[in-house]
Amino acid sequence: MKSGRRRQRKPGSWCSTFAGDGFSTALAGRVLDLLEADDGVLYRQAAERGARLKADNPGQIAAMRGRGMMLGVEFVSTVPEFGYRAAGYLLREHAIRILLTAIAGTTLRVEPSVSLTDQEIVRTDRALRGLRAVMATADL
Repeated sequence: MKSGRRRQRKPGSWCSTFAGDGFSTALAGRVLDLLEADDGVLYRQAAERGARLKADNPGQIAAMRGRGMMLGVEFVSTVPEFGYRAAGYLLREHAIRILLTAIAGTTLRVEPSVSLTDQEIVRTDRALRGLRAVMATADL
């Protein structure tokens, strides 16, 4: 991160994943350095690939929100425990591990690696299409 954007804070004065832990904070700083290398090429790649993940997903998907590749995919479903069932389907049928949201049972969290390839985007899209097809024919 550019030095002008860094703020010095006293450990324990805020809550976050990296609060007060020197090793994790140093690791986070290194990750930011990598993200900003080559004039921020990884940021641009994440934005482009995230846009590809969002594109062409009609049907049972109510909304896709987020920035870059960190997305929340909200599905239209009244099925109890939908998120667990959907995540189980994606893992079992497509070997894609996906996170649930704690407060929205119909929203899945997509948080892929910054090194996500074009082939993996196609695979993820195929898996989401498969999930939508199952939703159209089954009580998922």
